[in-house]
Amino acid sequence: MCKMLIMTMCLFFNSYCLARLDANVPTYNAEQDTADQQRCWNILNDALMQGKPFEREIAVRAISMIEDERSLRLLERGATDPEADVRAAAIYSLGQRRELRSAIVEKLLNDRVQFVRMRAVEAIGNNAAPSFVPLLVKVIEAGDPLVTGVAMLAAQKMGRSGISVIAAVLEHGDEKVRIIAAQIMAEYDGAEKMQYLRKATSDASAIVKAVAFIGLARWGNDSVEAGLKQATDVSDSKIRADAAVQLYILGVREYLTAILQSGDKNIKYVGIRALRIIRDRETILKLIFPLLDEKEEIVRVAAVEEFQRIANKNDIGRLNGLLDDSSEWVRFWAAAGIVKNGAGQRVRPVMEDLLKSPSPMLRNFVIDALREIGDRESGLAIRSKINDQDAYVRVAVIKSLTMLKELSLQDCNAVIRDASADVVAEGFRSCMLNFENDCFEMFRDGLTSTNVSTKLFAASSILRITK
Repeated sequence: MCKMLIMTMCLFFNSYCLARLDANVPTYNAEQDTADQQRCWNILNDALMQGKPFEREIAVRAISMIEDERSLRLLERGATDPEADVRAAAIYSLGQRRELRSAIVEKLLNDRVQFVRMRAVEAIGNNAAPSFVPLLVKVIEAGDPLVTGVAMLAAQKMGRSGISVIAAVLEHGDEKVRIIAAQIMAEYDGAEKMQYLRKATSDASAIVKAVAFIGLARWGNDSVEAGLKQATDVSDSKIRADAAVQLYILGVREYLTAILQSGDKNIKYVGIRALRIIRDRETILKLIFPLLDEKEEIVRVAAVEEFQRIANKNDIGRLNGLLDDSSEWVRFWAAAGIVKNGAGQRVRPVMEDLLKSPSPMLRNFVIDALREIGDRESGLAIRSKINDQDAYVRVAVIKSLTMLKELSLQDCNAVIRDASADVVAEGFRSCMLNFENDCFEMFRDGLTSTNVSTKLFAASSILRITK
C-alpha cells in the first residue's frame, strides 16, 4: 500500500520532496533493507575484530546504540578485547542491558586493569539487579579502596537491596572506605539504616563517627549534640561545616557563625556549600546576604549560587544588582536565578556575553540557561557555538538545539562529521530523534566516510532505522 501511494503521488510531485513533507513516507527503499543491514553489520564487526584500539572502542559505543540480540553478543565479545579501554566500554554498555550476564561481570571484576574493574562495578549499579549484590560483596572483600568506593555508589543505586553491601563496608579496614560508606548510609531512606549509623558512632575513626552523628541528626535524632560538637574538631573541613550546620539547626549557632566569619576563604566556601542542609529559606537568606559582597571571588560565587538556588520572584531585584560583578561566575549565577524565575529575556544579553568566556564549563552552563529561556534569540545564540573549540560544548549545543526543535538537517550533516566521537554520537542520536527516516540517505553517505566515528555511527544508526 505504501509503494502504491508513493507511485500515485509521484505522478504529480517529486517523490523525494514529498517524502520530506510527509513524515510517514520513508526516503529509503525497503527492498534494500537486507543489503543495507548486512553491509552495516559487516562494517561494525570488521571494526570490532580488526580495527585499531580506538576504532574498536568507537565500534563498541556505536553497537551499544542497537538493542537486539546480535548487538548484545558483539558487546560481549568486546568485553574480551585485549585492549583495556575496549573492555571497559563494552562492560559499561552491557550494564545498560537487562540481559547482563553475571559470568561476564565476574570475569571483568577480576580484570588486571583497575579501570576495567571499576567499569564492571558501574555496570552492576546501572543494571541494579539484586542478584549482583554477592558480587559487590566480593569486590569489597578484595580490598581495593578505589574500586570499593565505586561499589558503594553502585550499591546505592540498587536501593534497599544494596544496603547490606554498605553495612559490610562499614567494617572495612581502610578508614577512607568507611568514611564513604557512612556518608552513603546516611543518604538511605528507611529506619534500618539507623542501627548501622548508631554503631558507626563507636568507630575508631573520629571522621567516621562524625559522619554517623551528622547522619543521625539529619534524620531527626536529637540526642547527638555532644557528638556533633566533637565533629567540629575533625580534620575534614566539609564534615566540620556539616556538623556546624546541624548544630545551628539545633539552636547551637556559634560553630557555624565562626565558619562563615572565618578569615580563610576556603573555610567560608565549604560553610556556604553546607547551608543547603537547612530547609528554612529565610534562615539561609539571613546567613547568605552578608556574603554576597565578600572580597574573595570564591566566597561570592558560592554565596550567589546558593542564593539563586532558593530565590523566588521577590529576589529578582537583588539578583539584578549582582549582574555587574567583576566575576563572570557571579554574573552567571545571578542571571541563572532570574531565568529560573521566569524573567530570562531580561538577562539574555548577559548570557550571550558569557558565551565568550574562556571556561568551557561556564559556556556549557550558559547554553543550558539559554535553552531554558527558550526564545528564538536564545536559540540563535546557542547555534553560534556549534563550532566551539571544546567538544563537550558542541555536544551541549546539539542537545539544546534538539530540545528546542531548532536542529536542521544541515546542522546534522555537519556534526556527524565532527572530529570528536562524542559530538558524532550525539549528532546521530539527535538526527534520528528529529528527522527519523529523512536522514537515511545522509547516514548511508556516512558509510563511505574516512572519519571512523562517522562511518561506525552511521552503520549503527541505519540498523536502528531499518530493524
